[in-house]
Amino acid sequence: GVHDELRKLYAAMSKLTERQQEILQFYFYKGLNQQEIADELGMRQQSVQGCLKSALKKIKKIRPVKKPGERGS
Repeated sequence: GVHDELRKLYAAMSKLTERQQEILQFYFYKGLNQQEIADELGMRQQSVQGCLKSALKKIKKIRPVKKPGERGS
C-alpha cells in the first residue's frame, strides 16, 4: 500500500548523496530547471544534469518518478 511505497521511496532517497537529494528537492519540490538549480548551488548546468540523472536512475529502480504536473501514460 501507500505506506510500503513511502518506505521504499525513503529507502531509495537515503542511498543518494546529500547533493543529489538537494538537487531533487529543487527540481521536484521547488520546480526549478537545471540551469536555475546550477545558479542556486553555484554549479555548472552539466554537473546538475549528471547528478539529477544518476539520482533518478537510483530512485527509478524502486518506483517510476514523474515531475509534478506530468501526466501518466
